[in-house]
Amino acid sequence: MRVARIQTVFGATLLLATIAFGFQNCGQSALMMNELPAREGLDAAPTPTPDPTPVVEKAIFYPGVNLSGGEYNEGKPNAQLFTDYVFPNQSQMKYYADKGLKVIRLPFDGNRLQPTRNGALDTTELGHLRDVVNAARSEGLIVILDPHNYGKLRMANGNEGLIGIAGEVSNAEFADFWARVAVAFKNDANVWFGIMNEPFVQTASYWQQSAAAAVAAIRATGAKHKVLVPGTSWTGGHSWISSGNAQVWEGFQDSNFAIEIHQYLDSDSSGTSATCIADSHQRLNGVTAWARAQGVQLFLGEIGWSTNALCMSEGDAVMALLTTNRDVWLGYSYWSGGPWLGSYMFTIEPDNGVDRAQMDVLVRNFPPEE
Repeated sequence: MRVARIQTVFGATLLLATIAFGFQNCGQSALMMNELPAREGLDAAPTPTPDPTPVVEKAIFYPGVNLSGGEYNEGKPNAQLFTDYVFPNQSQMKYYADKGLKVIRLPFDGNRLQPTRNGALDTTELGHLRDVVNAARSEGLIVILDPHNYGKLRMANGNEGLIGIAGEVSNAEFADFWARVAVAFKNDANVWFGIMNEPFVQTASYWQQSAAAAVAAIRATGAKHKVLVPGTSWTGGHSWISSGNAQVWEGFQDSNFAIEIHQYLDSDSSGTSATCIADSHQRLNGVTAWARAQGVQLFLGEIGWSTNALCMSEGDAVMALLTTNRDVWLGYSYWSGGPWLGSYMFTIEPDNGVDRAQMDVLVRNFPPEE
């Protein structure tokens, strides 16, 4: 599920649209999984409304927002910060903290962070991420590090390769990426790790092995951070059962994880339309019931809607569903804020200091402090 993204660079507005055309198998029967990683040669750490109605326990709920920009122009050689992509500054994050949000999901390009598989992290790009983490800490915000690469990373030949597929990007290489990131942010208590944005080609079982390898690599470094684990098929809530995700993630064990779900409210759940479908919030009922039965937490990593009356009503219903079921739902990050969004239909960036209508929906659905 990917929404249209609008970015403005020195006054020019560029529309980048990636449209989901439906979930599909892409010859997975011929694909083979790769080995799990060895842990060596890492960068040094720096110092720093389903039934039954639940009885809600007193748990911290984490409302949040995606701050888009760091993922722009993925794959562009020698991409330059503030020209080709952008990260939020502290004043932009302060707005969201002052509204009562607790989390920012930070999309970035995994290839800019690690240009060569099994290689060191790029110190300049790592510095950009660290600047955001440090500024967010000053505002009391958690940062979800989100490699926004759709289940792919660059191979040695310069082409994108599917993670966990023989002859492309091995699970060992993906695990190496996450081990290095975990070491780099091991001392940052305000960081969560989002394993990957929206894998959609790999089958559920293939992707589960890749993601599990990444989680194991993170834990092997000693990092205890919250890890958000997506399924395949754009990790859609509406298709969590039918995609096979539910089956392969049953019984998964880790000391501090949640399943990351994405859900949009248009006809195909892609987030590419400003229109919504009546009762589309109920698409989350199945995954909510599944998580409760499994005893696992969920985090809604992407949800967004436009300002027409039906979409506002459905967005309000989603927020109510999350807070009513917060024995299961850990929180959410709305899609999206970010300094280059312009007039994008789901933007929640303030308009000349004035809150967007979607922000009002978020704020009025905050659960009471407990």
